[in-house]
Amino acid sequence: MTQACPPMSAPTIHSGGMLGRYRLLEQIGAGGMGVVYRAHDERLARDVAIKLLNPGSIRSAIARHRVRNEALALSRLSHPNIETIFEFDTQDDCDFLVVELIHGACLDELLSRGPVPQTLGVSLTMQLLRGLAAAHEKGIIHRDLKPSNLRLTHDSFLKILDFGLAHIHDEEEPKTHNLTTETHSTVLSGTLAYMSPEQLRGTRLDPRSDIYAAGLVLYQMCTGRLPFTESGALLIDAILNRPITQPRKINRDVSPQIEAVILKALEKDPKRRYQSAREMLRDLEAIDAAIASSAGNRVLSIAIVTVLVLVFGLIIGLERRRIAGWIDRQLHPVPANKYVAVMPFRSSNNDDPAFDEGLAEAVAAKLTEITAAQSVQIVSPREIKAERVEDIADAHKKMGVNLAIAANLQRIKGTTRVSLELVDAATRRLLRAETLEASVSDTFTLQDQVIEKTVQMLEIEMHKGVGQHGHGTTDAEAFRLYTRGVGFLENETVPEDVDSAIVQFQQALTLDPGYARASAGLGLANFEKYRLTKEPSLVDKARSACERALTLDSQSPQGNVCLGVVHHGIGQYQAAVSDFQMAIAANPNDDEAYRGLASAFVELNRMQDAEDTYKKAISIHPQYASGYGQLAHLYRREAKYTLAIAEYKKAIELAPEDARYWFSLGADYYNTGDYARSIDALQKAITIRPSYQAYSNLGLSYLALRRFPEAIASFEQAVAMGSHTIQTFGNLGRAYYFYPSKRDLARSPLEKALQLAADDLKVNPQDADVYTLAAEYSAMIGERAEALQQLNKALQLRPNDAETLYFAGIVHAVLGDKDEAIPWLQAAMKRGYSRAEIDSALELDELRNSPEFKSHLTDVH
Repeated sequence: MTQACPPMSAPTIHSGGMLGRYRLLEQIGAGGMGVVYRAHDERLARDVAIKLLNPGSIRSAIARHRVRNEALALSRLSHPNIETIFEFDTQDDCDFLVVELIHGACLDELLSRGPVPQTLGVSLTMQLLRGLAAAHEKGIIHRDLKPSNLRLTHDSFLKILDFGLAHIHDEEEPKTHNLTTETHSTVLSGTLAYMSPEQLRGTRLDPRSDIYAAGLVLYQMCTGRLPFTESGALLIDAILNRPITQPRKINRDVSPQIEAVILKALEKDPKRRYQSAREMLRDLEAIDAAIASSAGNRVLSIAIVTVLVLVFGLIIGLERRRIAGWIDRQLHPVPANKYVAVMPFRSSNNDDPAFDEGLAEAVAAKLTEITAAQSVQIVSPREIKAERVEDIADAHKKMGVNLAIAANLQRIKGTTRVSLELVDAATRRLLRAETLEASVSDTFTLQDQVIEKTVQMLEIEMHKGVGQHGHGTTDAEAFRLYTRGVGFLENETVPEDVDSAIVQFQQALTLDPGYARASAGLGLANFEKYRLTKEPSLVDKARSACERALTLDSQSPQGNVCLGVVHHGIGQYQAAVSDFQMAIAANPNDDEAYRGLASAFVELNRMQDAEDTYKKAISIHPQYASGYGQLAHLYRREAKYTLAIAEYKKAIELAPEDARYWFSLGADYYNTGDYARSIDALQKAITIRPSYQAYSNLGLSYLALRRFPEAIASFEQAVAMGSHTIQTFGNLGRAYYFYPSKRDLARSPLEKALQLAADDLKVNPQDADVYTLAAEYSAMIGERAEALQQLNKALQLRPNDAETLYFAGIVHAVLGDKDEAIPWLQAAMKRGYSRAEIDSALELDELRNSPEFKSHLTDVH
């Protein structure tokens, strides 16, 4: 073993010093392998880069010999897409590599701005593959390909850096397959996020591992992100087991042909990948040729105009802005399928936030109205707040939107200036921007212009007259007050804001007593205050204001919706049905009315009518994922899980990055007993938006399949993310309890679950569900008397409930009372309890194979 290199700060290694014939000029970089200097070759009179390896990086003569041989092979290769290596040497026990000095930037700097144009991504990947092919044919594998190891020159030429350096530990590190040590050792010979499955498993590598990494780089260039964003053990599990999210589900602009290349390169089984870099290169060259033949003229024209505008400055004023806008539209087109979040509007000095929020809600409502027959889904600010979305990136993460409308308002000397932006939600790239101005007092013109400019940015159709009128009043100040009232009512759970909404609507009616919309707004605000305070007189005030709106305008959809909300809220569901039906007759595109009508039908147990209502809403807005999600929820309520699954799939087709639909799909696959598909759907939900609910449900699916290690990991992750419920700790305890080698670890989470149960029962001593859980968990930790006492309390509260009877069977099974368990299970099944649940319950595994179980439960229906 050679002596380690002295620290980098030692006097012998510094700028201005000599390393062999090289004078170190300045440090220009540093990384995991060491420090990079710009240096001057005194003999050949040229500048080079010297990579001074970290102390102890090469700890054996065998490793040093191999690195030297690879450096020699690469130096002979002299490929234009591979960093040229001049020399590998050791001086004073310090190892260093002398390479060409490349001016430019690494690919990761480019990718920090989001995805690159498709043609550029293909071009760079082809260069990468040409370099890899040349190296692979010399028997050299990179093993650590990633954007920071790919340098772009100023003329967009790609160079692969650091060939061979990732391999210097391979013959020194012990070959292990334990997950913990694997996480440690493989990071030393590669970057985790870009490692292939076989690299993680510690198996022998071949060129197909580099092909996998090249596929990841192309994936990132096309989508702006990696397929897996977890870290540590969760990332390893994802790379090894989880399917890759299809690039087109993240960025619709990715062509199907390029997506096919990426997915083949990223196959987890190396045998199903491209078998060589040249094979992958041939496919990309064919795609590139097709792109060039169909779009060459367009790209050339864009380049010419760009030069004219940006370099020579020959075009000025309005014409220059017009052409620059044309260039922007060509380079960054708005996607055809639009899933748009209208973010809450903001003002620079926050001087009238209620008006700003009311204006955003009005824009969202109008966009919803005019896009009924177009490929557009609108998410309103109200929905954004309900999901606790913080910003555009969060809207993409939580709701799967691909576009966002944002606005900033400035009020200066009597003028309102609005800066509108259309943003790519996935990459946060600005696609379009508009600025408009109107008098502070002219709220009509302001709203109309904001709607008109938003429609233009989204490149959607607005038929004549739509969005230009219909303010409900001719008084601009009354309209401003009404808009502020709508904004205050956005915060319906905040008593002060509800009171402020009431004041705004009242003042609007004072200025214009015939303002029907303001009267309907007042009715809704009074009813929201009733919900907060339970003051009975507010119901009459709310109903009176709604009825006044209809007196002022008998066809007012707002007045009918207002009455429908009130009647539904006080249990007069038949009246609510009539109200919502009249609202729909006045405005057939009113989503709120359809939701209210369907909900009223459900309360009346008119399930077929509720189903028909949701289907009618879907027929009006077939491009809205939410409609299919609402219908699916209805089917789930009726235990029609197969129908629910079909509707959630339709919702996912329209909103593939909305984690809520993947989560619900996973839950219903679980309900049907299809645990493998449940796992796939829940893993997808977690990839998009990790949540403790998803991890908890994932744990249940793993538990049903007796995959105890994965179940334990999922429940522990749910706890780590803040799920401190009885069931989460209880299920974690169950997973340990039924995992033979880990049963001794079950007591701690089960005791935590029992403590939480005790706390809940202090608040509500009539909760039978909690008693049943406490009974089972007590049985698992050997507290027989306590288990039977808790079970008896549950049975006293619900003596004929199927689920409670089922838990009685479960508790006795855990206690070993076989003869006691079977009659309880029989009774549960006779009252309709799921046979599938009994057939899969872990607690019944031993009992299920007994003759008594088979003879007594087989024929029970």
